[in-house]
Amino acid sequence: MIGALDGVRVIDLTRHVAGPYASLLLASQGADVIKLEPPEGDPSRAFGPFPNDDVHAERSGLFLRLNRYKRSVVIDPAAPEGAERIRSLAAGAHIVLEDYAPGAATAWGWGWEVLHAANPALVLASITPFGQTGPYRDYRGSELTLQAIGGPLYTNGHQDREPLKLAGHYAHYHAGLTAALATLIALRRSEASGEGDWIDVALHECQAGCRDRQSTNLTIAAYTGLSVGRLGAAVFRMGAGVRPCHDGYVNVMGGWNRLPRLLRLIGREDLIDHPQLMNPPGTVPDDLTEAVESAYAVWLGPRNKRDIVAEAQAAGMMAGPVNTIADVMQDPHFQVRGVWDHIDHPEAGALQYPGRPFILTRSPRREPQRAPLLNEHAGDADTLPVQPHSQPASHSARAASDAPLDLPLAGVRVAEITVVWAGPHVTQLLAEWGADVVRVEPANKPQPYTRGMEGVPTRQQGLELAAQGVPTRLADNDPGLDPWNRNASFNSHARNKRSMTCDIMTPEGREALLRLIEHCDVLVENNVPETIDKAKISWEELREINPRLIMLRMPAFALDGPYRNYRAFGLHVEAMVGHTHLRGYPGQSPELLSESLASDGIAGVQGAVTVMMALRHRDRTGEGQLIEMPLTEGFLPVLGEFIMDYTMNGRDTPTQGNRHCWHTPHNVYPCRGKDNWIAIDVGTDSEFTALCQVLEAQNLIADPRFGSAQMRREHVEALDEALRTLTREHDKEQLFHTLQAVGVCAAPVRTAVEVLEDPQLNARGFFESLPTGDEQKHYRYPGLMFRMARTPNTLQTGPAKLGEHNREIYLDLLGYSEEQFAELEHKGQVAMAYPPSVWRPE
Repeated sequence: MIGALDGVRVIDLTRHVAGPYASLLLASQGADVIKLEPPEGDPSRAFGPFPNDDVHAERSGLFLRLNRYKRSVVIDPAAPEGAERIRSLAAGAHIVLEDYAPGAATAWGWGWEVLHAANPALVLASITPFGQTGPYRDYRGSELTLQAIGGPLYTNGHQDREPLKLAGHYAHYHAGLTAALATLIALRRSEASGEGDWIDVALHECQAGCRDRQSTNLTIAAYTGLSVGRLGAAVFRMGAGVRPCHDGYVNVMGGWNRLPRLLRLIGREDLIDHPQLMNPPGTVPDDLTEAVESAYAVWLGPRNKRDIVAEAQAAGMMAGPVNTIADVMQDPHFQVRGVWDHIDHPEAGALQYPGRPFILTRSPRREPQRAPLLNEHAGDADTLPVQPHSQPASHSARAASDAPLDLPLAGVRVAEITVVWAGPHVTQLLAEWGADVVRVEPANKPQPYTRGMEGVPTRQQGLELAAQGVPTRLADNDPGLDPWNRNASFNSHARNKRSMTCDIMTPEGREALLRLIEHCDVLVENNVPETIDKAKISWEELREINPRLIMLRMPAFALDGPYRNYRAFGLHVEAMVGHTHLRGYPGQSPELLSESLASDGIAGVQGAVTVMMALRHRDRTGEGQLIEMPLTEGFLPVLGEFIMDYTMNGRDTPTQGNRHCWHTPHNVYPCRGKDNWIAIDVGTDSEFTALCQVLEAQNLIADPRFGSAQMRREHVEALDEALRTLTREHDKEQLFHTLQAVGVCAAPVRTAVEVLEDPQLNARGFFESLPTGDEQKHYRYPGLMFRMARTPNTLQTGPAKLGEHNREIYLDLLGYSEEQFAELEHKGQVAMAYPPSVWRPE
């Protein structure tokens, strides 16, 4: 068996995290990646961590893990001879990745027009903070500031504290995955037609479209005019979230419809029949909340987190321990699963690395290979072929004409049996670029936490919550006649899809699914493995029905191992892999944190990447395959620098907050007005001077405690306090533009309502209006996370209503007769509403 991308050549001109992660994914599946480093090397060579904390360009943990499988050649991209070399290499490549400032490649002589003219089939992906166009095009962006201006940073942390970033380089890993996905989509068309394209990936848009709450939060804001805030009393959820226990903390989902299970577990069955127990969050009486929470605390107190998780899971609740990196490295499940790679390096020595994020069963990844030394392969570039790779002759004329191209995934059909966020996000991304996605869902009972039928508020309750500034997830805060079609959490990923209803746990539903599989290229599911087992849906049977089928399975933990049948949301996954611990306030309890579903944001894009890899394998061999992508294992690479620090130095990284290992100041500071903030990221002494000049703080420039980056790090608390006093007097938007003008990386922390009005996003047409629910009223939705220069694209259809496409799928696609269709309606398999036992209008 060979890798899915065997035979693909990639010229990688990217640095740091986003681009290198994209090319790492391609390289792991067989692509030949030539990494063209600037003379000083990729900046990640200086980032760390380092063995024994000794800085060395060949021993940086971040570089070592992101650049495995690649060849290193030093080239100055701005010099004439460097540009000539790049043009020569690109002429023989399938893909070029670059992340220089907009316009730089063109100015240096190797922009899109030049490369495309020499190699019409080339796929070029440009990764920048704000994209190739728009008023912020030339602004600087960093991990902290991009999470602030486009992502969910405003909602992270506690309402009485500053907002918090997600740990590590989350936004850059997410953008790297997005670039890999976009590249693979364009590559599939290029190989079939000889038609290349230029991909524009803006981290800003990736954050705004990220499945980790922000796309939902923006939809909520469009529906209600309100922004989701940080954790506080108004959004406290009884029985759910992080709580302390004997040996640390644990996150159990015992709220909402799981409260009876929690009460049985903790010995308070007497409260199960309380008439207000199942009220929507924010409307439960205080005395009832206190009774539940006090009993819960007593039960948790003497128990260890791993034992609590096991008991909660056995009782049918989602749960995960709040692990540290040391806990993760010692966890028996990950040991059994073999998720770690052991690689020897001539400078760094033998180390343990985060391993594969997914498993393609018929096109396995390459054997682990070390990262290159700087310019180690200088001689190799001289021997590479410079002729463009072959193009189908019949398409050469059209490729040269630059005519607009059709959507690259047109003709691909995808079935999905998915719940909540991660799985639906995979199919959302495929549908946006042309795939026909058929959502298979029951009408006789709601799927858990998917169409939002848990604790649906009445119209009056919705109005009362809105008056407190707490939005529901419902359009206009009103359940209407069809709340299952009005929920922002579902609707934010349900556009461009079709919905058919059947219960796959019944013989009739299973038959309908198997008929559908005959007509599909891909099946995506993200259920607990035992759920699929109970439905008697096996890969072996599906493969017999359709040998070309690709099946992506996305369990929370794995298809085998000790945690195989553990249930989890993304928030339990991130707790299990150490992210909840890392992203907390330094020295404070993780109870102060708003919940994050960061793993859903990663898993959705990564799942789509794996499907594209498997489609290329099938295009070459005719063979379908099973893909296994556990959410936990898919998220571990995002925490690679912390894992490498543990394997290099035995260091169990403490909570990070907004701190940076090199940059100071690097935090979120208050601005004028209520709950207004600005993110500031200073990387050099000259930037610090510029910051102080804007803030009219000459005293900070002269203060010996802040005279160098090292000194600023040593006195970070005093510096942060001084800056808080200064920034409070400034408007966050004005300060943002002023600091950017003097070269300081900064951005306002924007609420979801403010992001809807973002000048950059609106200038680039990011938001699109779609009809919604039975009323078909138009609301704005987050749009595409990347764009292609030669492929016009917009969102095509509004969120799929429950069973909206039953007739066309059952009758036209699957061949059911009118009589058979009517019988399925009679049995409740086919419907466009849930039965009154599930929900009844007021």
